[in-house]
Amino acid sequence: MNWFLSFNPLFMFELLMAESMFVVSLKHRKGFTWKILVGIVVLFDISFCFPPNVKGVALQSFQFITLFASTLILGLACFDTPFKNIIFCGLIGFTIQHIASELYELFNSIVHIYTGKSFDFYSPTVLGQDNSGQSLYFFFLIYLCIFILVYGLSVWLLAPRIIQYDVFKMNTTSLLWMVGFLMLIDDIIGTVIINILPLKVLETLQSQTILVIEILLHGYNLLCCFLAIVLLIELPRRSQTEAELQTIVQLRDKEKNQYKVMKENMDIINIKCHDLKHQLHTLIDSDKGLASEEVEKIGNAVNIYQSAYQTDNDALNVVLMEKDMICKSKNISLSCIIDAAKLNFMKPYDIYALFGNIMDNAIEAVSKLDPDKRSIGLQINSKGNFLTITEYNGYQGTLNFRDGLPLTTKQSETYHGYGMKSIRYIVNQYKGNMRISTEKNIFELIVFFQLAK
Repeated sequence: MNWFLSFNPLFMFELLMAESMFVVSLKHRKGFTWKILVGIVVLFDISFCFPPNVKGVALQSFQFITLFASTLILGLACFDTPFKNIIFCGLIGFTIQHIASELYELFNSIVHIYTGKSFDFYSPTVLGQDNSGQSLYFFFLIYLCIFILVYGLSVWLLAPRIIQYDVFKMNTTSLLWMVGFLMLIDDIIGTVIINILPLKVLETLQSQTILVIEILLHGYNLLCCFLAIVLLIELPRRSQTEAELQTIVQLRDKEKNQYKVMKENMDIINIKCHDLKHQLHTLIDSDKGLASEEVEKIGNAVNIYQSAYQTDNDALNVVLMEKDMICKSKNISLSCIIDAAKLNFMKPYDIYALFGNIMDNAIEAVSKLDPDKRSIGLQINSKGNFLTITEYNGYQGTLNFRDGLPLTTKQSETYHGYGMKSIRYIVNQYKGNMRISTEKNIFELIVFFQLAK
């Protein structure tokens, strides 16, 4: 029994349990069930092939690395996903297993120093064993509690973040190799300090000194593991944020150019509309005259290019004119209450981008509704040193949120979904705040700005 509990089969079981927590979301290959069952049997056979009392840093490190690599091969055979994702699950699983085993080793060392009893499942020759039934059950109970606690916290804290930050979709190959190198160093140094140093040094020291050394050594291993988790979770998240920010900046540059073009086009359209109206009145007043139906048709054609919303801000006028034309073409009712006198603290292209994204999201949402329910409301109010922007519209279906923003409902997320992120980017740029409400299938976006006195 000691031979089974103390060495490789137990390590293989712990590692497979840890890795399984993070591969559940991966796509299965054909024949997954029989592959995973046969693979597990083969992995345990491999673990039994290694002798229990392997001595030497090189051999012990080779043993654990071989067992770890064999789980990666099984993952590659069972899951239809890039190999970097298999490596990711393997590394984070190995890290979680290592944290749990190090915590147990630390507990075992402390108990041994104060009571003289120990049951070291991984290194039976280091501190000696008390194999009495009562001691074995006590240590095994503590072992189970530690592993259940560590694995449970990992599922609760880490697994959701892997899905939230789409870690599997990121190009993290170099990061994975770096963490792999870190875990390799940790495995080798851990083997040295746990299996060689105690035998040659610790037996000659006092118990208090041994305790301090044990805490430092196991603390080092735990620090390496926590650092690996930070690298595996936090750095990819930051890489994703930086990539999103870069995309938003690129979109902002396009919006700047688009604003310039649209402003020039709107100026030309307004001039042409003014000339057409003047010519229309000239024809009506002339002796030839025009039929009333033709006059109405021409007048409607001219009016569609003239926005009814003329505010104190030119950039806002461009946005409203552009979006008003789209709303008319889609039979969307647009209601605006605008006080734009204090919008001048923002740059024109920021105003164009902010309200353009707000209106685009609203138009997309209400376009899916029945024609009689297609309405958008936009209000800009100022009071004292505060400016409030409120947009509301109906929507259908269910909105899912990530990081406080609704996810895009379009099929492709590669080129969509940055509207709300761009809005938040601009709001944060001007030190504003935004709030989203989705009660009773009414989407409401409220943006607050505190103006300088």
